[in-house]
Amino acid sequence: MSQDQENCQPVKELLQKVTAELAWFTAKNLPDLQKELTDFVTAQDGLVSDYASKFPDLRKKWCSRQVDVERLCSHVKCEFSAEKWREVVERCICKPMHALCCLNQRIAKRQYCCAGPYERARNEAKAALDKATSHLTWIKTLAKGLDTQLAANLELVNQINAVPANERATVLFLYFKLRRSHLHMAPFDVSAECKEVCIEFDCDRMCREVLEKPCPDDDCGCTPKGEWPHHSCHHCCKIDGPWLMAPHSYRHALDCAYDRYHKAKDALAKAEAELKNHPDDIASLIAQRDAINDPKNPSYLETTITNCLKCEKPPTEDCCREHEPKKGGF
Repeated sequence: MSQDQENCQPVKELLQKVTAELAWFTAKNLPDLQKELTDFVTAQDGLVSDYASKFPDLRKKWCSRQVDVERLCSHVKCEFSAEKWREVVERCICKPMHALCCLNQRIAKRQYCCAGPYERARNEAKAALDKATSHLTWIKTLAKGLDTQLAANLELVNQINAVPANERATVLFLYFKLRRSHLHMAPFDVSAECKEVCIEFDCDRMCREVLEKPCPDDDCGCTPKGEWPHHSCHHCCKIDGPWLMAPHSYRHALDCAYDRYHKAKDALAKAEAELKNHPDDIASLIAQRDAINDPKNPSYLETTITNCLKCEKPPTEDCCREHEPKKGGF
């Protein structure tokens, strides 16, 4: 047998490889991608000029909210001193937030452990694409998103001002939401002093003792191997949303957001192609089991076993004759 024959690739493996490559190529959908890129490039100049023209007014609105945040800060600190209200803040705000994070972590852990490796890679790629898509969406609609959130923050200011005397404690959470959203949107050139207003209400500071506690053990007994993607519950989630970036940086931000989105989309196409070539998700495994154990085709398992055994060499000795009693007794 020649060396070429010894090293040849089985046709079945070649078919699997070609099938995976075809699935990836189909998932990329190049004609639609070309149109998507063309539309994005065509719209980019308009997005940049629109944001540059609206930036001064958006910044002015943010500064008006800064005045409200500073004014309300003095009221909140006076009305709810940190020492007297610490236990209430931890119990009513921090603990529910931490519990939700731990629940998300528990779900992520089970999904990771119970998925096959190809299914897991697909799920992680899909999550990355969802995140990149969300990021690209608010980047593309930056001016509109900022205006909407600034209006929502003004509504929070009005809500705080209107809270009745018998429900004043709810101001603690309303102000927490207002400050968190407001400071996330801070203009690129804002002073450090502005960002430190009412620093006591920073989520990581306010909830430090609660966040440092580990999440409860999961009763499923599942332990992920190696690194697994999950959000740590030892700090508060960062907001991925619109903020007042410099107008001259906006075009680059658009490019980076689309690049991240395109790479995530490409990675998902590859992961889906691999999963299609090596289906190991629960639904696929059940389908394989049902095909083998199909009552309408009971001969499937029998045929598989029989065909396998037919390939084996028959015994060379007659076992019955070998074990016959010898003449002359026992």
